[in-house]
Amino acid sequence: MITSTPPNAGSAYLWGTTIQLDTTGTNSPPASGVLQVIYSLDGGATWTAGPSVSSFPASFTLPPLTPPNYTGTIAIAIRASQAPLCPSQPDDTSDVYLTLNLTDRPGNRPANAIPLTLTDNGNGTWSVVVSDSTNGPGTSNEASPANGYSRGNPAQDLFFMITLPECFDSLKVTTCHPASNYDTRIHLINATAQDTIVNDDHGSGQCSGVPYSSPNYLSTIIARGIAGSAPMGPSGVFSLSRDSLVLRQGDVLYVVVEGFGTSEGVFGLEITGYRGGRPTPSISGVPTGPVCESVGSLTLDATTVGASTYEWIINGNLVSGANNATYTLSLSPGTHTVIARAVYPNPNGAPCLNDTVASAPVTITVDPLPAASIQVGSTVYNNGDTYTVSGTGSVSVTFAASSSVSGNSYAWAVYNPGNTTTTPDATGSGSSFTHTFPTTGVYTVVLTSTNGACTENDTLYVDVTVTSGLLSGAGTFSVMPNPSSGVFTVVAPAAGSYELWVLDVAGREVYAGRMEGQRQELRLGLPAGTYQLLVRGEGRSGVVRLLITE
Repeated sequence: MITSTPPNAGSAYLWGTTIQLDTTGTNSPPASGVLQVIYSLDGGATWTAGPSVSSFPASFTLPPLTPPNYTGTIAIAIRASQAPLCPSQPDDTSDVYLTLNLTDRPGNRPANAIPLTLTDNGNGTWSVVVSDSTNGPGTSNEASPANGYSRGNPAQDLFFMITLPECFDSLKVTTCHPASNYDTRIHLINATAQDTIVNDDHGSGQCSGVPYSSPNYLSTIIARGIAGSAPMGPSGVFSLSRDSLVLRQGDVLYVVVEGFGTSEGVFGLEITGYRGGRPTPSISGVPTGPVCESVGSLTLDATTVGASTYEWIINGNLVSGANNATYTLSLSPGTHTVIARAVYPNPNGAPCLNDTVASAPVTITVDPLPAASIQVGSTVYNNGDTYTVSGTGSVSVTFAASSSVSGNSYAWAVYNPGNTTTTPDATGSGSSFTHTFPTTGVYTVVLTSTNGACTENDTLYVDVTVTSGLLSGAGTFSVMPNPSSGVFTVVAPAAGSYELWVLDVAGREVYAGRMEGQRQELRLGLPAGTYQLLVRGEGRSGVVRLLITE
């Protein structure tokens, strides 16, 4: 009777595993003849001689299966042949079979490679470390180089598989690890790109912190991610392998650790992917608060070290053709969200070309111009216009702010005739303002309209005639030529003594004089622009607009 310690009959075992066989138990007597283990891999049709047995229990290593059959069933029996001093007798084979199911060791070939996951370390590196062994059941030799060089017979292989989580700039694979204690060889295979890098030995003095007595027999491969990397064969032995290999997101790579012959030992395998720092851009030129649309535009800058080009996203839309580090944003009322993306060159090429890093979004609020005017009754006046009004004793006028823009706030100021200061004689607020003018004269009314960051001023000259004995002289004075370069002739309706004032559009006095008789020449050395001439005397008053040209 054949037994095992272990295995259990009918169970699955990795081929290459050593089992123990016994006929009666662990204390069975020595064989009286010649005994041999025999096995069959085809259901008993053919038998293959195994090791001779001199005593029990006996050790037997389960034989490997040849490609493509990596799993199967093995039947084991004992064959007894004649003893040396006995008459010739035919061989006797036990008719009791120990049947085991043979399976392949995980990682023994690409089909059952051990999957590894690279973990993001958060600092531009992804890594994984694993300790394993190619001795014992790992007996495949599928990764031998094409030139036939072998590290032993058999040179045992163990396959690991990784799927790249990023487009790496480089990848380092090494057995220079404290867990390594025997000779290794590394194959790095990009199965997607069908490219291979091979390293035999790392080289003297390249490993540190490794207790293995011969660290120069450990291996390292450094792969640089380069687009269109040309496939290559094995590199020279006894060297540090550095070569190019496309390292694209989603590529499937095999790392094959190859042992030396039947050497015992474990190895530590460390795999590290590197993706160089891509700085995050920041946008400068952003105002600290709302800005008025009158500014026109803002120049934004996202210059970032290492970026080859840029993308600008305005309010969620990618701006076609905006690929420079600076961008001029045209201002229109509303809130605008701006994101800049720095685009970095990736050595792996497509599909890693769009290697972009986005800035934090910035918000720019643009306030509208108030676009207001002064309105009296149903008439809307332009900036610098004159409104003429008369009455007895005093004149009360209600002014209104006219605008199609919502959200405006308003302030009013009144400057009496002859006021040359910045201090108004009367003020008010709100969308309407009522003021009583006590005497005849040309007053200046200024409306200040504000909408957020936008402010504008509108000026209306109010020619007031109070009929308390004065003649209504409005429109009775004339000026010629008008416009002119600054030389005017003032003509009164009748000879007399008159006072003259010239005011700018802000109501400030820029000239004062007198006129005796009916005609007076004015020579005004003033910049080109629009002015108001106020004339009073002989019971009359009048205002005339002056236009000074270059």
